[in-house]
Amino acid sequence: MTGIAEPGNIEEYVRNTWGDANSCMNPNDRAEAVVADVNVALQNEGIPAVGWRFNAAHGTGAVFAFQDWTMELGETPYSMDVADNATPDQQAWQISAVYHEARHAEQWFRMARERIGLGATAEQAAQVMDIPDWVAQWAAQNPITQCDASQYEAEEWYRSVYGEGADARNQTLSDVQGNYDAYRSLPEESDAWSTGDAVTQEYHQQSQ
Repeated sequence: MTGIAEPGNIEEYVRNTWGDANSCMNPNDRAEAVVADVNVALQNEGIPAVGWRFNAAHGTGAVFAFQDWTMELGETPYSMDVADNATPDQQAWQISAVYHEARHAEQWFRMARERIGLGATAEQAAQVMDIPDWVAQWAAQNPITQCDASQYEAEEWYRSVYGEGADARNQTLSDVQGNYDAYRSLPEESDAWSTGDAVTQEYHQQSQ
């Protein structure tokens, strides 16, 4: 386990966000608080903080838009009538969905660090990966130059998203429901889902 997927980081995130998931706040304040908690986890690992915005199309979920480094949140879980009456399972889903997407932010940042460590410039990494220039410049301050678990993961994710696995990935994502098993098996998704599941487990443990 690496980065924000490490158990200590997950435990701290759940502890920090506990009150934000079930306290009486308006939707904007609640979302702002939950994203602020996940940004603590990201920044503790040297990863740029993500912005956020509501996007009703995402329902109860969340999506990380790496193109502008923003997390899009479905507004439903944050509305006062839903959040104030949420079950523990619903609360766990809310904060795990955010952490799942934060793991994607970590993945994209680490891929940029690896590409730059292999010789790409920040500008080249930003262009190929379609990430903001400022994110690539940040990654260039700490390129991955060693072979270890973090580099291995980054290479696996890069091959899936931008390398030889890209065509199959794009086909899978064009119809997620029709290719759900393949979607969950994508290296970056398998990793993010495992991370989110660990948040759910930790949330229920802290609820006991």
